[in-house]
Amino acid sequence: MSQIHNVLYCPFGERGNELAMRRIAALAADDARTTILDVVTAGHPHVARLSLEALRRDPAMVGHQIEVVVQTGNRTDVINEYALAGAYDLVVITPEDEPGAIKTARRLVRTCPVPLLILRPKTDHTDRVLVAVNPSKRSLELNRKLLDWGSTMAEDIGCDLDFVHTWEYWGEEDLRNSAFFQTDLERLDQRIEIERSQHLVATEKWLADEGVVVDPHNLHVPKGRVAPTVAQVARSVGASLVVAGSVGRRGIRRLIMGNSAEELVDVLPCSILVVK
Repeated sequence: MSQIHNVLYCPFGERGNELAMRRIAALAADDARTTILDVVTAGHPHVARLSLEALRRDPAMVGHQIEVVVQTGNRTDVINEYALAGAYDLVVITPEDEPGAIKTARRLVRTCPVPLLILRPKTDHTDRVLVAVNPSKRSLELNRKLLDWGSTMAEDIGCDLDFVHTWEYWGEEDLRNSAFFQTDLERLDQRIEIERSQHLVATEKWLADEGVVVDPHNLHVPKGRVAPTVAQVARSVGASLVVAGSVGRRGIRRLIMGNSAEELVDVLPCSILVVK
């Protein structure tokens, strides 16, 4: 049984709207309610909304309650206000590939109070879900949320579930390219391989502790920066959806540490579900 009963769908443009509604209907419970929130902003044309009558006649929408709301104002602020006030389980957006919409998507990744699904119109069929996890103790609560959402998406859609944990060997570039001291590269490679094994064991243990049995082919522990490395794995396994966590940093802390989920919006070739 799906945990998604109340969905806020915010179309940013004309592409992918019918597809998005069918994806929402496939993910949500049979008696779910979807609010289509059309935010009219200065300098942007009114979104060509879907015909409610056409949606209600669509077999995929049987039993699905749909309403349309039109609001004006800052798109990010309006979406966040509705998401919080309406007790929604999921916010869905379909950003066009233009700078304004992508910037809004990045802001929502950081500020949206509920899970945010960014649907890419070109990836209409999700046949593989990739969940990005970090088995460190400080991330256990978020990891459980990611596992829960990933399992829900995979079960509802009927697809495979993969896991990826990325890591970095700090100082590797300096060690390999330093002009001030010579590094034993063979020994460095050995140390990196030992650390890779440690990350693999830690991820396998966390999954086992959560009662998850994973085929070795579905578990990935590549070395590299989070966003580009997750994107590379998503491409290699043919994932149509990545489930990732957002830390929601603000101010100076965000400028210093960043937010990998925001970067994923830019580099992923597929849809992304962001959970906090």
